[in-house]
Amino acid sequence: VSLEVLDDGVTPKPPAESWNDNLPKLYIDSGAFMKVLGGKLDVKINSKTGDLIPLLFDREGNEMDPNA
Repeated sequence: VSLEVLDDGVTPKPPAESWNDNLPKLYIDSGAFMKVLGGKLDVKINSKTGDLIPLLFDREGNEMDPNA
């Protein structure tokens, strides 16, 4: 995730625009905190915009809302 935000001051700059901008990025190893919770974190890439869409799964493999 880019540490730079869009004009709204909240939304991170999309990955397609920030891959090679030479600015700092935030990388989180999905196993780092999910092992404690017993869940799984994955991402899906929107092929049209290049945005990353987080996918969060519980211990049983059910998809959860990452914004809840």
